[in-house]
Amino acid sequence: MFTLPKRLAQNLNLDICVVDYTDKESNSRLLVITATGKVRFIYNGQSSLQRKFAARDVCCDNRGRILVVDLHNNAVHLLREDGEFLQYVLTELNELRGPRCLAMYEDTLWVGCRKGLVKVYRYYEDIN
Repeated sequence: MFTLPKRLAQNLNLDICVVDYTDKESNSRLLVITATGKVRFIYNGQSSLQRKFAARDVCCDNRGRILVVDLHNNAVHLLREDGEFLQYVLTELNELRGPRCLAMYEDTLWVGCRKGLVKVYRYYEDIN
């Protein structure tokens, strides 16, 4: 099921969201499995992306939506719990460069970026 799991988060519905590296070149995907171990969905980014999707970390908000960091596209993707893409929460337009990890508590989203920089954002639950 997994090639090289790197990061994971449990969602409110008990799904396990796993950032899985698929080869030595750090190609990756988000694989979400149910509490019983069945694959719910695999997310490989949006076809409109400029560069290949490179998942690096994942977390979930208190409504069960999934946030995943995309290193190569300098973005944070927001997904519904069923894997439907909703929107980009952060991009290069927000001066996001080299995002590698993220964490959330209540309405605060932390994103760790290259060169040891940690950016802090307000996360609003009324997004979609």
